[in-house]
Amino acid sequence: MGLYSRDPQVIQASAAYLQVLSASFILFSFSNCYIMCLRGVEQVNISMVVYGTMWLVSVPMGLLAGFVWKLDPPFVFLLMRCDYLAQLLLGGLRLRSGRWIRVMTR
Repeated sequence: MGLYSRDPQVIQASAAYLQVLSASFILFSFSNCYIMCLRGVEQVNISMVVYGTMWLVSVPMGLLAGFVWKLDPPFVFLLMRCDYLAQLLLGGLRLRSGRWIRVMTR
């Protein structure tokens, strides 16, 4: 962060943001793999429902946390990225159910 600013407060705030961001990338990578696997076996409807639902949950949660609860920006970002955890769970449950393989073998 020292490349962009020399202000210690900016560096400290961006370090907190980057810590939350790095944790969300781990969840995103796994959830994205599950969703893309489902798309690869022609289960596109599942991914559209999951992405649409998570978007409808994430945006109001961020607005509520930022403007009503007045939380710090890293916490707001963390609440908004909890949708990756839900995507991971929904995608994993769908893959483990085995319904997708029955659709592929028809």
